[in-house]
Amino acid sequence: MLDMLAMTTSYGYYDNTVDVLGLVLAIWGIVAVMMIIIYIPWVIGAWKIFEKAGEKGWKALIPIYNIVIFLQIAGLSPWWVLGTFVNPLNIFVSFYRNIKLAEKFNKGVGYGVLMAFFEPIMYLVLGFGSAEYDANATGEISGVSVSNEEYLKQREEYDKAYAKYEKEVEEYNKKIAKKEEGERSEEEDL
Repeated sequence: MLDMLAMTTSYGYYDNTVDVLGLVLAIWGIVAVMMIIIYIPWVIGAWKIFEKAGEKGWKALIPIYNIVIFLQIAGLSPWWVLGTFVNPLNIFVSFYRNIKLAEKFNKGVGYGVLMAFFEPIMYLVLGFGSAEYDANATGEISGVSVSNEEYLKQREEYDKAYAKYEKEVEEYNKKIAKKEEGERSEEEDL
């Protein structure tokens, strides 16, 4: 019995191949379980997000293709998926995709950053939450997400108000210039 525990070979040294193999398999098993624990909520959340965006939910089950669908939902070119295979570009692509995705659901940039850090949890929140998909959403204006039409309307109102302001400033400057000119002519008369 002790000979079996010692696991010595005919060469007289300890053979740890079995121990190393066991350790590697144990670590691999733990990693696999952790990946499953993370992947299942991610797929469930992605499924619901896809359905909200008008896509079929089963597309969330297909690796790489699900990222292409996310990119399309976020309003980005599917070619961005190539960036997910290049380090450290994949980090940028993940953040950018999630920020754009958040904007399409009328959420802010902060929400998109949270989605990049905690994808499984935030995808569940976005998928099962009350947020609605708006394909025309363009981002934030003063903290409020708006659609493209609303943005153009707000921009037109802003341009009108700014033009009015510029006109008032010009009139004020003319009054000041006339007043200064009048004061100069009085000084010259003296």
